[in-house]
Amino acid sequence: MPQNAGLPWTLAEEESLYDETGKGWRVSEIAAAHGRTTGAIRARQKRMGLRSETGELISPLPEFQSYSRTRKEPAARLRPKLTPTKRTANIAVEVKPLNSIRRQSQPIGWPEEFPLDSSCVEMLWYALRHDIEALPPKGRSRDMLERRSEVALARLSPGNEFHPLAKLSELGQRYSVTRERIRQIESKTLRRLKAGVQYGRNLTARVLDLIKEKALEEHAEAPLSWFTGELTRQRCSSAFIEFVLTSYLSRESVSQMEAHRLVSQAIAAIRKIRRKEVAVGRLDKALDAEPESVRKANAFVLRILKKAVWPGHLGHQRLNLAGLPVLRQCRYEQPYYSKTLQRLIGFDSMGERRLIRALDVCTVVTEFAEQPLEIRYQHDGADRIYIPDLLVRTDTNLFFVIEIKGRNRLADGVTLAKALAAQDYLGQRGIGYCLVDANGFGLDDLRALEPDKDFERQLDDLLRRNGVLRRSAFEKLFDPERRHWAYDQLQGAVLRRGLRYETSLIPLPDNPHRYCFDFRLRAR
Repeated sequence: MPQNAGLPWTLAEEESLYDETGKGWRVSEIAAAHGRTTGAIRARQKRMGLRSETGELISPLPEFQSYSRTRKEPAARLRPKLTPTKRTANIAVEVKPLNSIRRQSQPIGWPEEFPLDSSCVEMLWYALRHDIEALPPKGRSRDMLERRSEVALARLSPGNEFHPLAKLSELGQRYSVTRERIRQIESKTLRRLKAGVQYGRNLTARVLDLIKEKALEEHAEAPLSWFTGELTRQRCSSAFIEFVLTSYLSRESVSQMEAHRLVSQAIAAIRKIRRKEVAVGRLDKALDAEPESVRKANAFVLRILKKAVWPGHLGHQRLNLAGLPVLRQCRYEQPYYSKTLQRLIGFDSMGERRLIRALDVCTVVTEFAEQPLEIRYQHDGADRIYIPDLLVRTDTNLFFVIEIKGRNRLADGVTLAKALAAQDYLGQRGIGYCLVDANGFGLDDLRALEPDKDFERQLDDLLRRNGVLRRSAFEKLFDPERRHWAYDQLQGAVLRRGLRYETSLIPLPDNPHRYCFDFRLRAR
C-alpha cells in the first residue's frame, strides 16, 4: 500500500501534480512521487479539471484550480497554461475548458423581495424555493421541471403553513408514478441543491453564511446547537431540519460521514423530544376532556373527604408525617392496589375496594397508602390498637385518613372509640379523619336524620320489654324495603341517646365459612 494512500490532498501536492502533469510525467511516475495509487492520481486530475469525464488528458491544460481549497484560503492562483510535451501530445485530445465542465462560484446577490428581517426559517425557505426554481432542467419529460419542483417543495417544507407536506406515496398518486420514482426525483434534486450549497453557488449558501455570522456573534460557544434549537423551537419538519443542518455542516467543510453522524444524532434527539411532547399533550388533552369515569371518581372521593373531622382550626395545625409510610402514586403509574391487598381484599369490605379503584382514576388524590399507621385506643377499659384503611394526599397537599365501614356499623361502640382516638391523634398531626360507608355516608349524616316518633316509641318498648335488642327481633318489625331506613334511624338514636350498640359477624349455621351481620343494643 502506498505511503499516502487515503490521506487528504494538500494545496502543495495539487500544485506539484499540476506541474508534473504539464511536464508529461506518466501516471505511475506521479503516483510514485506522491506515494499514492494510480487511481487516486487519475481521480484528482479529473477533479482538478485536468482530465475529461472520459478520462483523457485535456490539451491545453486549463488554469490551475485547487479542488481542496476552502473558502478561508486565498483565491485560486493563476498558473501559466502548459502544453503537453511530445510524450503526451499523441494521446491528448481537444476538449472544452474547465469553465464548461465545472461551474465557477459566482457571487450571489440578494433578490429585491428577499425577507432579510425575517426569521432564519423564513429566509431559508425563501432561498430554497429560489434555488429549486433556478435549477437547470434535466430529463426528457416535459413536466419534469414542475414535478421536480413540487416534489422538492412538498418534501422540504418546514411545515404546512409554508407549503403542504406530502408523503412519497401521495406524490406518486398525484403524478401517476411509483413511490420509488418520486424518491429518485427527490434524491437527485437534493443532491444538486447540496452541491450548490457546498460550493457557494446558490442563495441557500449565502443565507447559511448569514445565519452562521449571527450565531457566532450571539452564541459563539455553540452555534450549531443554537441553530438546531432554533429550528426545533419553530416546529420545523424533520426533513427540513436534516437538509439544513447537512448543508450548514458542508459549508463548514465537515466531511460527509461526520456530518451524517452529527445530523442523525440531532434528528434522533429531536424526535425523542417530540414524542414526549405528543405523549404529554395527549395526557393533558385527556385530562382536559375529563371522561365520565374521572368525573364520577372525583365526585365520590370529594364526597368522602368532605366528611373529614378536623379538631381545632385547620390553619393552626402543623403537619407531622413522622412514621408514616411512603405513599404510592395514583393515576395509572402503578397498579391500583398492592399484591398484599389483593389477597386481603376478599375478606375486607367492598366499600374499601370501591374507594381504591376510585383513587386510581380520580384527579383529586395524587398519592395513597394502605393500612398506614397504628393508633392506640381504649374500649371497655382495655388498651387496643387500631389500623385505619387508607392514608391519602390530595392535589392541594392535604392529608386524610379514611376508614370505610358498613352502613349498619357506623355507630358501633368499637368504631366510635376508634374514631375518637383517631381524631385526637391525627388532629395533632394536621391530618383529617373520615369515617364513612361505601357511598360516603357518615356519622354527621346519621346525626342529621329527623327522628321518627313512631320508631322511637317502638324502640323504647323493645328495650323496656327485653333489656337487650337483637337483630332477629328488630328486623321482624320492618319490611325488607324499609330496613335500610330502620337501621339509619336506629344508629341516629344511638348517637343522640348514647345507647350501647355492638355489632358483629357470626358464622352461618349451614356454612361456617360465611358470615352474617348481627348486633346487640342496650341502654348504658
